[in-house]
Amino acid sequence: MIATFVLCLAIGVEYGILVGVAINIIFLLYPSARPSIHVEQASVSRVEYCTKCRIANIEIDSLLPFSTY
Repeated sequence: MIATFVLCLAIGVEYGILVGVAINIIFLLYPSARPSIHVEQASVSRVEYCTKCRIANIEIDSLLPFSTY
């Protein structure tokens, strides 16, 4: 919001709003593009066909925030 205000004063209202919208889109999409990933590994010996099987549980924390009004 501050960047939009300063850019509106410096380069004009139209370009200031466009740059402000672009900055807001970057802040919304960057966490979705670089999600944090949690990996847990476990050994399983109860499976009949595999004596030393390993299981990985992968959780991806990426939410796309939607603005609701």
